[in-house]
Amino acid sequence: MPSLAQGYIDFGTNSSRWAFNGECDDPRFAGPGAAAVLVPEDTTADAADCEAAFRMGAVWLQGSGVPSKMPMAPQPVAPQSGLIDFGTNTSRWAFDGECDDPRFAGPGAAAVLVPEDTMADAADCEAAFRMGSIWLQEAAPGLIGMPITPKGPPPGPEAMPQSPEAAPPAQAAAEPPATPMDWPVWAPVTTERRDAQDATAMEPQEVFAAVEGSIYLLLAAATPEALVAGEGSLGTAVAISKHLALTNCHVVEDAPFMTLVDEASDEEIAIELISADPETDRCILRTDNWLRPIKAIRPAGSLTVGERVYSIGNPSGLSKTFAEGLISGVREDGGITLVQTSAPISPGSSGGALVDASGALVGITTFLLRDTQNLNFAISASAFWE
Repeated sequence: MPSLAQGYIDFGTNSSRWAFNGECDDPRFAGPGAAAVLVPEDTTADAADCEAAFRMGAVWLQGSGVPSKMPMAPQPVAPQSGLIDFGTNTSRWAFDGECDDPRFAGPGAAAVLVPEDTMADAADCEAAFRMGSIWLQEAAPGLIGMPITPKGPPPGPEAMPQSPEAAPPAQAAAEPPATPMDWPVWAPVTTERRDAQDATAMEPQEVFAAVEGSIYLLLAAATPEALVAGEGSLGTAVAISKHLALTNCHVVEDAPFMTLVDEASDEEIAIELISADPETDRCILRTDNWLRPIKAIRPAGSLTVGERVYSIGNPSGLSKTFAEGLISGVREDGGITLVQTSAPISPGSSGGALVDASGALVGITTFLLRDTQNLNFAISASAFWE
């Protein structure tokens, strides 16, 4: 029997043109996390997306796997200090793509956490932990499972642990006391809104090229020390002028120290929160640096159900992930317009852009509904001027 035994999946490489787009494009897999169109050349070529989806239970292997990479079923692990017991999948929210275990915190955790879900959402929490979008909170119990790694945003998909047998690194140090969030008063954007008019539809790759420079990685932390250490919330912000960017308030809640990362130049940009409406999740950021604004805004009244749209954000630290969908509804809630879309939205995508086929900003991606498939929402871009 070879050392790479049966029962392990070789996820392969990330050489597919669709790698890191949030869907599994490997035709060996099926399930709601798989792409709608699968082609033979993507076999073993979309490793990060497929491994993440497999760990969350969103795809499964259709036939027999080939050796290596990860177990197809949980493997027994002897108790060992410094390892996390992820528990079972008995929560009502199991396999919904969010970690509902209140022992964890981070952008991959659910917004509402309750005690009865402790150790009851194993697959979601382990997947988010391996992608670096959640971390074990201080003093949370943990035995058996996988190594506890230091807190902080993931450095990239290449750094994802590839084997459950990896040696556990040192436990992260305790955090300094957090600074309570003091929300600024809401004031809408006052700069001129460049509404899209008679725009020409483009191919998806052209849309991405037109908007990706306006999408920034947003890091927010409770203390300056945590921000410098790269520890805190991970999200997205969209530049709408040379000095203003839009995001969701839940990305920066209880994290008043923040910075943008321009991944084109690897530059960190100091930014401050100048306007907030936490009830509607609208937040406006300002910087003295120069940003690359998105070219145009789509007014809410011009949107139609069935239009093709694209989401772009930083889900689980996978920078500028680009995905396609349709506008599936335009709805009013709390006095603002919400755009319902089938374009994927995942933890870390919050504050990202939903754009139309001309590259105009349709909305700021904000949340998805539990126990549903492809029910994702964005706050209408024009709501930030209201």
